[in-house]
Amino acid sequence: MKRKGVVAFCILAAMSLAFIAGCGAGSNNSGQDAPAPAIVRGGPVADTGESAPVGQVNVYDELAEQTKAIGSKNALFVVKVVLCGVTNDLAEEQEKIHDAYMDARNAPIVQEYWEQYDEWLRIPIEKLDADAAQFRGTGESMPDSFYAYWVSTHTEEEKAAYDAAWAAAQEKYNVYISMYDDFPQVCAERTFEEANRLQDEGLMLVWKGYSEMIGLLTGEQIMRFPVNERYGYYIVWADTPETGEFATDA
Repeated sequence: MKRKGVVAFCILAAMSLAFIAGCGAGSNNSGQDAPAPAIVRGGPVADTGESAPVGQVNVYDELAEQTKAIGSKNALFVVKVVLCGVTNDLAEEQEKIHDAYMDARNAPIVQEYWEQYDEWLRIPIEKLDADAAQFRGTGESMPDSFYAYWVSTHTEEEKAAYDAAWAAAQEKYNVYISMYDDFPQVCAERTFEEANRLQDEGLMLVWKGYSEMIGLLTGEQIMRFPVNERYGYYIVWADTPETGEFATDA
């Protein structure tokens, strides 16, 4: 991840050089080039855990103060943009699947089975009846031992009903758990796409990793950030290879 951030910053450096060269190309009639923008850095910033609601921008306090202090002067701020709410829809879908799993897990026959298992587990083997004790002493795992015992004391119809109900619950549980594997990839893909959209809007931002972008923005771009209503944006000083105490490089 650290190497990825360095690569992203190198890309930004190239973009900023192109931007600065473009500024220089706009010479005035006196033959003098326009001054290159100052590069403004800050940080490092401890992880505050801050975010932003979808459709809104939240700017780190010190960064917001610096943009106001510098105003419309020719300056670029080295920032990190954290995309918020990227996987809200996945989280909502996962919650629905979890609710479906709990409904299946609470089916009467499943509830009855596991209540009997808990009771069977608590009883010392010497206090079990002979039939139950012989299953406890097979050397198999407790769940397997109890299942064998339970099957021996129930009809084929009851066994089939339990097996079907438990399989349905397990299927929903597996889908619920597997969704955790989707979150990082979906988050990265959507943030990468958003970085491209913002580049098309004229912002010098590149994808850094996961839900983060790193870039060079003017004060006006920070204060008038082009929002995609699907996401929230938290803008803070970037952790770049040159980040240290607050500094301004002309």
